[in-house]
Amino acid sequence: MKKLFSHNILSWYKKSARSIPWRNTGDPYKTWISEIIMQQTRVEQGTPYYLRFVEKFPDIYSLSEATEDDLLSVWQGLGYYSRALNLKKSAQIIMRKHNGVFPKTYPEILELKGIGPYTAGAISSISFGIAMPAIDGNVKRVISRYLGLTENVDKQIGVKLILEFLKSEISEKSPGDFNQALMEIGSLICKPKLYLCESCPLNDSCVAYSKNLQEEIPVKTLKKKPIKVHSNFMILANSKGYLCYKRDNSSIWKGLYEFPNMPSKSELVSPPEWVKDFPFLNSHELILDSTISIKHQLSHRTIFAKFWVYQNAETNIVAEKKYLWLKGMQLSEKGIPQLIKKFILQSETQSIANQKTK
Repeated sequence: MKKLFSHNILSWYKKSARSIPWRNTGDPYKTWISEIIMQQTRVEQGTPYYLRFVEKFPDIYSLSEATEDDLLSVWQGLGYYSRALNLKKSAQIIMRKHNGVFPKTYPEILELKGIGPYTAGAISSISFGIAMPAIDGNVKRVISRYLGLTENVDKQIGVKLILEFLKSEISEKSPGDFNQALMEIGSLICKPKLYLCESCPLNDSCVAYSKNLQEEIPVKTLKKKPIKVHSNFMILANSKGYLCYKRDNSSIWKGLYEFPNMPSKSELVSPPEWVKDFPFLNSHELILDSTISIKHQLSHRTIFAKFWVYQNAETNIVAEKKYLWLKGMQLSEKGIPQLIKKFILQSETQSIANQKTK
């Protein structure tokens, strides 16, 4: 007996699937990279990152040999930098444990660093034809609406019901297309708010559509509002560039380059006192040249950053391994947080404007 659910979405996918660089390559490496990149971004935004990544690191070997700076430079702007570092760790595992060949079974793929059930399901079904569902946020939304689920899809009971349904419906012949079709429907049609039910291949039997429950389903755990934080960056600039340092692996910007900084409870209107006591400066007085304020939004926090800019050609640094001077272009070529990239662009634009007015 033909599975109508599977038949409908596969027929739709065959006619409506977008042409995306990593599709139909038959390369599990490229499928893997695309899935990790697309976890926190849309296809339109993520595609340039994917293309740059596979150009820089075209295969498992080149990724396993990548320097951390090169890796984070290609990744900068995507956030969640631990994912980039996990890619390298997994590539090294594949080189060591699998002789450089991407593992072909779901359990082996799941063992790789930074890969969970969704990504393992996507890679194993798309690249190796294994009938394993891949459940991401798009799929949760499509299936919960289709079934009219009132269970929370962020909790185990909701995921279990969705998984059981998909296991009973997944195409044994084309499991990769089945999973990609569901992701595509969730991305293009069954959207969180601007849902296009009239165009959906599942509308004939969708409970949410028939009962007008699209706003109520899926049931999800409410996200916490981002917390507000204030951060003060000390910018020492001279002919050698900006004074900066490389973050360790204990923060959200692990391994990235940034400027000396310190939090404050609220926005400061005068330079923070700690600037005067910065241990690697000579004792002569620094002169504040300008301030730049930037608001930067992350998923879990809103950063109100203030950059205290000191232009002083005579500034010297006591030899200290973790601090170095880098020009704006050099910094941009390395891995830096988007917040720092915003500052560099704004600072250099402001500098050009000031020169024109002189």
